Amino acid sequence: MLPRLEAVAARFLAGDASVVNVEPGGRVFARVVLRNLARIPFSGNVGLKVIGTGPGLGEAVMATGGELVRGIAPGANITVTTMPFRVQEGVTYVIQMKAKDEGDLAWADSYIDQSVHPGARLIGGYEAVEGDRVDIIQDIEVGDCALAVRCNGCVPSCELKVDTGACRVDVHHCGCTCSVRQLD
Repeated sequence: MLPRLEAVAARFLAGDASVVNVEPGGRVFARVVLRNLARIPFSGNVGLKVIGTGPGLGEAVMATGGELVRGIAPGANITVTTMPFRVQEGVTYVIQMKAKDEGDLAWADSYIDQSVHPGARLIGGYEAVEGDRVDIIQDIEVGDCALAVRCNGCVPSCELKVDTGACRVDVHHCGCTCSVRQLD
């Protein structure tokens, strides 16, 4: 098996909230967690690119991010983020990852699979989301996880999924921006 790093989590964020649709002009960034699947440590460069595609834009690199890393142990993770960028109306954004070791061997070179990581795709604007808008103001408590969720202008089909292991809320198909904070 060739050595490789694989995405185990990937999403676009506005602050601490995961987003799939963002109002034009909103600032977001991409975050990807990569795991070393090889039996040897990884040392080298890990990079991310946010690629935007849309009318009047064609295809363009919207943001980049990267790390020079030393000795990611087998089975260990590294988190990489991009610089923030402003969302444009009608543009769809995806994340590309690349990793090369010190010997210039590619460990990763692909777009994040959106069927595995739906949060790795972002749409600028809300034209793809229909329905009346609602605000969500909810305190959620599951086991040891207690969160305050505030979302403005969401479509009724909005899905909030609680990840109790990480004590966070993942926002899916809401067409709004949400803020989530842990309660004491």
